[in-house]
Amino acid sequence: MDDDISKWLAAKSGRNDRSIWLPLRMHLEDTSDMMGLLVNQWLPDSEKRAMDLPGDEEELVRMAKLLGGLHDIGKATPLFQSMILQNIDEVGERLDEMGLPVSRASAFVNRKESSHPLAGETVLLKMGFPAGVASVVGAHHGKPRKIINSLTGDLIAEQLSLVSSCHMNYYDSKDMNTSGIWRSLRGRIVDEVLRGSGYAEIKDIPEISYKAQVLFTGLLIMADWIASNTEYFPLISSDDCGDEQNDRSRMQRAWNSLALPECWASSCIAMDDAGFQNRFGFMPNAVQKAMIKAAEQSEHPGIYILEAPMGVGKTEAALAAASIQAGKYRCGGLYFGLPTQATSNGIFPRIESWARSEAEEESGEEGDQVTLGIRLAHGAAEMNDDYRSVFHGTAQINDDGREDTNLIVHPWFEGRKQALLTDFVIGTVDQFLMTALKQKHVMLRHLGIAGKVVIIDECHAYDAYMNQYLEMALCWMGAYGVPVILLSATLPYERRSRLIRSYQQLNPAVPDSEKESWMVSKSYPLLTWTDGRQVNQKRIAMTGGKRMVRILKTEEANLISLLRDKLADGGCAGIIVNTVKRAQTLARTVLKELPDENIIVYHAGFTMEQRAALEKELLRRLGPGSGPEERNHLVVIGTQVIEQSLDIDFDFLVTDLCPVDLLLQRIGRLHRHARHDAFRPVGMKQAVCAVVGAGAEDETEAGSKAVYGEYLLLRTREILPDRILLPTDISELVQDVYDRSFVLQPETERHAEEDYDRKIKDKQKRANAYRLSPPVNQRRRLKQKTIDGMLDEMISNDVEAEACVRDGQDSVEAILLQYVPEKHALTPLCDPSVLLLSDERLSEEEEKLVFRQKIRLPAVFGRGDLIDRVIRELENMTNRWVGTWVRENRLLMGELFMVLDEKGKGILGGYSISYSNRLGFQYEKVGNENENS
Repeated sequence: MDDDISKWLAAKSGRNDRSIWLPLRMHLEDTSDMMGLLVNQWLPDSEKRAMDLPGDEEELVRMAKLLGGLHDIGKATPLFQSMILQNIDEVGERLDEMGLPVSRASAFVNRKESSHPLAGETVLLKMGFPAGVASVVGAHHGKPRKIINSLTGDLIAEQLSLVSSCHMNYYDSKDMNTSGIWRSLRGRIVDEVLRGSGYAEIKDIPEISYKAQVLFTGLLIMADWIASNTEYFPLISSDDCGDEQNDRSRMQRAWNSLALPECWASSCIAMDDAGFQNRFGFMPNAVQKAMIKAAEQSEHPGIYILEAPMGVGKTEAALAAASIQAGKYRCGGLYFGLPTQATSNGIFPRIESWARSEAEEESGEEGDQVTLGIRLAHGAAEMNDDYRSVFHGTAQINDDGREDTNLIVHPWFEGRKQALLTDFVIGTVDQFLMTALKQKHVMLRHLGIAGKVVIIDECHAYDAYMNQYLEMALCWMGAYGVPVILLSATLPYERRSRLIRSYQQLNPAVPDSEKESWMVSKSYPLLTWTDGRQVNQKRIAMTGGKRMVRILKTEEANLISLLRDKLADGGCAGIIVNTVKRAQTLARTVLKELPDENIIVYHAGFTMEQRAALEKELLRRLGPGSGPEERNHLVVIGTQVIEQSLDIDFDFLVTDLCPVDLLLQRIGRLHRHARHDAFRPVGMKQAVCAVVGAGAEDETEAGSKAVYGEYLLLRTREILPDRILLPTDISELVQDVYDRSFVLQPETERHAEEDYDRKIKDKQKRANAYRLSPPVNQRRRLKQKTIDGMLDEMISNDVEAEACVRDGQDSVEAILLQYVPEKHALTPLCDPSVLLLSDERLSEEEEKLVFRQKIRLPAVFGRGDLIDRVIRELENMTNRWVGTWVRENRLLMGELFMVLDEKGKGILGGYSISYSNRLGFQYEKVGNENENS
């Protein structure tokens, strides 16, 4: 046998060209070098510490290069070579001539058990590699090996037993006693990898911890994807084994072409008032100073929970602390998570401005300008004008060697799987919750988040189901040493305790008899934080003004006369209700009874395009810079999206009864902005919030009960006073509603509480089905602490994943258009002047316009008994109307279309449907049976 025969084993073939390929050893070297570069030049120092290898950074580089060099060792098997050589000219014949004939693919059995990642893991275990190293290799396609029989407790024995049933796949021989040429080939490749990575022998390789295996797997997936991209690492001619190709220039060209943004390296370890003012344009208040001081004085990364009023500047407090934490612990980025796309869109300009200031701070006065990456991570990011205005692409180098921009959207990080890998990520909280979800490639999410500072805003806004994922994600962050900052204006103290203990990797539940003072504090504003195992807490003295809000408990029948009276002298009113259906019904009534008022309806039942337009209009007319001419006689009717999102200010507020923490969030939109006393109309100078359904004798509205359950609504109704002093009363009200020991009306509450507890337990149980296990004390029954079995029973795709972490039944999205029969064309309902021919490929501009007409259908259309029918009918509409578009326009491929008739109506799933630019998507059961949304 020729000593160089291993050079002719194949790793990759040309997709449509049999004359090009990539030799296995060449791809292994590409990936190994890429792993080394990523560790040396991209990975943050904080994440290197989280990998907790013994020794210095050189040991980390050795391990990274080793894993890259070994990751495809499972391709050095007759099974894999028999399949790939069918697609490459000459190489199979050359191997045959060199004394290595490869059997036909049909000769092999049990192929699934010997896929190349699993074969690689088995080969390494058989050679004596540490189990954790072998497990990373087995998981490098995004899913670790599944545990077949966890009762045995010996994963190595279980995996090696598979070789006997698949012996032919590893040795091209049915003789169980034959070691064969393949063992020698793999040994030669491994020896070369050991030398290249700096290990003398296998016994010198250290074991890696469970959490380090997760991070190394994420890094290996990233490196393998880059090394497999032919734009960076081109294939070569099949008559060449790559001896002269894989020199340093190949890697350098690839690295230069990839041009990853530099890792953020904050130099800030303290911040005085002037430094704060330079970043944010104003001097820090008491809340911001307390946050800064805690971050400066802490000796270890920890979790910070800031409970403070709406509008006090919690965002700036968190960003200032994030700069300090990143500087002290060498974190390489920021993740800022919010409840909704609207909140993410609203805060993006502020985070972008802060990120630019950080990049400029890092660049300094004399050095080359530093380029950092930014990403808006939600499904409608491309519709955000602020995000689209950021430079998209790799950094451009000027003649003097300086880059011409300091903030970019790098194309490599635009994919869903790579969402968390760029420096600064702003998006919905789903991206963070999915770090606790059993999903393929979840290790990439961990790689992206473990080197950042994490900020989660409005952390009170998640139900019992989402909190299961939030707590597990925090548990992993604590294990990695990721600084986490949680913000809320209305947080029950039980949630505070569970969040802190989850980060500390302790049981979140604590018996009443063991609760410490920090766990039950009702102080407000309040900062609670950890420093190692120590939990600290500080009540913050507020220096700002207080605001009295009068609570008017009313009935819906009085609403029109109340609005008419309040709006008589001008001003604006907001009406926040608990369901979309209710918002639409109420809007029809208000439009009819108050024809002289300007009515805007805002909820989740609008197209992507129109929601963005409505957000802009509301900010223009009700934002901090709005005046009487924009505000007078304006009535906004909406749902919870108003309480969670826009920085808008109402003169008068009406709301459905809802749990007290959310009620206070809604009240936070009332007299939110400081205005001159003469600004507001006479009848609106005092802040008044009318609460519908808050009377002692009122029945709980059916839609509200369906959304929130009756228990919290009953307790909120009982404790709701006639006046609320903000911010003084916030904590007391929230804690009284959520404190189980504070019983208000035992007989009234008992059944509602039992139902509430039953639903919470059901949510927790369902969440646990796809939730990751904690990173500590893994699988006590097993001898090997590896990531094998980590993703058994996982979620299969990204759409399901996003629904899963929000307890959503399957949601259906479709692109909504209207048919224009006289023109034989389709049109977006937002602009009937645009006519689109469905049998012609769309221009790029038309394609984006069509994509922006996407809408998420109400939950009823995603019900288990209806969803298949709905999707089938939408597929029929898609094929009938826009088959050309979904075949030829990349952005529209795989999308579903919903086409309404010339009157804007249609039938879907047994419902009559319609859409209006004023009220949004509407539906009624054929036969006039009403349903709540």
